[in-house]
Amino acid sequence: AAFSDFSKEGTYYLECDKIGRSLSFAIQKQLYQEQFLEMYEEVIKICKEHTAVASDITALLTAYEWYPAVFPDEDFDTIPDVMEVIADWIVENEKVQADENHETLYVAALAKFSYLYQKFDLQYATECLQHASAVFSKMQSPLGKDADYFYALTELYRATGLHTYRNQIQDYASYFQGNTSYLGENSYLYGAMTYLI
Repeated sequence: AAFSDFSKEGTYYLECDKIGRSLSFAIQKQLYQEQFLEMYEEVIKICKEHTAVASDITALLTAYEWYPAVFPDEDFDTIPDVMEVIADWIVENEKVQADENHETLYVAALAKFSYLYQKFDLQYATECLQHASAVFSKMQSPLGKDADYFYALTELYRATGLHTYRNQIQDYASYFQGNTSYLGENSYLYGAMTYLI
């Protein structure tokens, strides 16, 4: 059902014999930008309310890493607003969870943030990375292979370049061979993307 000739803005659907009718969809300029901004504002809101969790932050940082140009800097201070909001989330998260066990994704988020934030504030980025490394060193490695642990390792390795992290990542090679169960987990996808970069 080719419809590439349709360029007039509006709401459309496709209908074919035997298959039926598709869901309605829009053709309009800036459609994806509008959808992105709606989602972005919602994620920024939960970050500011301190209800965001580490998986929200890692997803946001991944989007920022791959598409930095779409993230606004409304206060024109050369630091994208999303990075400032995440920096505040990190500070607040430190206060709330200072004595609690940090989840592995929190380590991944800190390391990724550090890597991306170093061009804006090297000192604070270094502090975040040191904290991520310290928290990770206190964690027990999982009994089996774990997607979040793998992701944290890849972010720590990229940010530090330390071979101890790389060696642990290489231990996952045998797990990946002939196994597809990890393919459905975001942490494996994010970790693989980080490691390949």
